Parts: sequence; C-alpha cells; structure tokens
Amino acid sequence: MRFIIFLFFLSIPISFSNAQSGDIFIQSDLSLGSVGEDVRLLQIALNKDDRTRVSSTGPGSRGEETNFFGPKTERAVILFQELHKEAILSPLKLSAGTGFVGENTRKILNTTTPILTELEKSEEMPVLFIKQAPFLYNINPYQLKPGDVATISGRGFLSSGNEVFLGSKSLGEYSSNGTSISVQIPENTPYGSHKIRVKNRNGETEDSQTSIGALVVENPSAPPKIVKTEPESLLNEPEIVLFGENFAELNDVYSSVGEILGLTISQGSTVRIPLSMLTRLDDLKKDIKLDGFEFPIYFFVKNENGISEPFMVLIKL
Repeated sequence: MRFIIFLFFLSIPISFSNAQSGDIFIQSDLSLGSVGEDVRLLQIALNKDDRTRVSSTGPGSRGEETNFFGPKTERAVILFQELHKEAILSPLKLSAGTGFVGENTRKILNTTTPILTELEKSEEMPVLFIKQAPFLYNINPYQLKPGDVATISGRGFLSSGNEVFLGSKSLGEYSSNGTSISVQIPENTPYGSHKIRVKNRNGETEDSQTSIGALVVENPSAPPKIVKTEPESLLNEPEIVLFGENFAELNDVYSSVGEILGLTISQGSTVRIPLSMLTRLDDLKKDIKLDGFEFPIYFFVKNENGISEPFMVLIKL
C-alpha cells in the first residue's frame, strides 16, 4: 500500500515558490500500532532523510508510505529524535529516543521536513490534480465466508470506476470515498487465500502488493481484541497481563517499547508479558528523571486471525 506523482497540465498555473517546509502538518500523537493519514505523512517526512528512512524497499519505503505505524516506523522515529536531541529529548530529560511522536517531535517534524520539496523545484508548476495509482493497506476482515462484505483500505481510489479483482476474477466496479472500498465476496468463491487487486483510470495495484489478500473459509474467525490489562497502568510491576478475545495458540505482541513473538495463551483468553522482555521500557524509565511523569505505551496482538486495535496503557514514574 507506490506514491508516484503524475501531473495533469492545465492552463492555470499554480505557484509553489513560497511553499514552506512546515507543509507536513502532522497533527496527532502517534506510536506503534497507530493507523491513519498522519502516519503516512510521518513516513514521508522520515523518508526525506536517508538517515531516518523507514525502509529501503517495500512498504514504508519512498513512494510506498503506508498508514500503519509498525516497528520500522518506530525505529525511524527514534533515529529522528536522537538527531534532534536538543529540541526533542533534552526538554523531557531523555537521553534516548522513545519512538513516541508527541508534541515536541511533531513540532520539529512539521518545521524541518518539507513534503513539497519536489514541487518547490519549479517556481511555477501548472498543477491542479495529483494522479495516483491505487495502493492497498489491508482488507478487513481478513477471514470471511462467501457472501460476506469486506472493506479494502488504501489510497488512490476514485469516487467511481474502481475495478476490484479477487485473484484473477473481476468483482466489478465500485465507488469509494478515496480511502476505502466495500465489496461483497461472491457466493461461489472457493475456500482459500485470494489476492486482492484494484484498477482504475489512474493505474492499478502493483505486483509488489500481492501479499494483500483475503482468506475465504467456511467459519471465519474474528481478529484478536484486547479488552483490558492488569494492571491498568504500570509502575514497578514485573509483568502485564492482556485480557482479550480471539487470541490464538501463538500470538505476537507488539508495543511502543518492544515486541515479543510467539507468546502462548493461558486460561484461554489471556497473554502474560514479562516486562523484562520489553527491551526499551527499562531504558526509558532510567532516562526519565521527572517524578510523577506519565506517558502512554500501546500494545497490539497479531495472530492467524488478524491484528487487534492498539490498546493504551499508562506508565507512571
């Protein structure tokens, strides 16, 4: 889910000679597990500097920025924070980047990483529209049965005329709000994994996106969901327990302070996480010298059923 810019040349020139470097305007706090347009803008900003690029190839690389804040984005944010240590970390008495995009980090991102650099090269560019081929982020739900409706999330969708393919079969043309398309899986769809592709007059999904697909089964499983944690906030506890639904035998747990792969469930609906395994948490607690300081960390669970929504837990010092 590639961001290739094509230009429709019109007779009305629009000047970008006065475009400012603050044109990114990331407006919300972001961390591991965040989803949305601000995440894509964040990745574009980070990819402007080779030292902080999210990925060299594939999703997250230049032209393939996504709306999902994963571990690669977090690592790039940490590098950015440490490059701008005096402005971002020192006021909070931090000696290392955290990967959390808060007010200080947003301020520097919004003033030092111009999104419009390429456009600024021309003092007068006759540009009014951006032509963007479809690019897919995900499909929800991932597991479904014939006849179910799925939502495809991405960018480059037109208000109408978006042809959706399930494998090699065309499902017809659909309308869109620009970021999502709702499609019904045909009743005669065979069980199994099916690749998703979208095509419109601006282009079509590229071959590198063939991993985006749906799993058609007789009895779909719902994605995992974190319902609560114990404790609800963290101070000096040795572990945190995630209570939820649709956890599998093996679960990968991601957080803004580390990741743990292959955790097993206990008592059918809980995942226990030793905090000693969250590699960046201890460093953060040592670096922050403010008594009573609180900051959020986010957990989400990924397994064979899909990915949960992020769940926030406060760390109290």
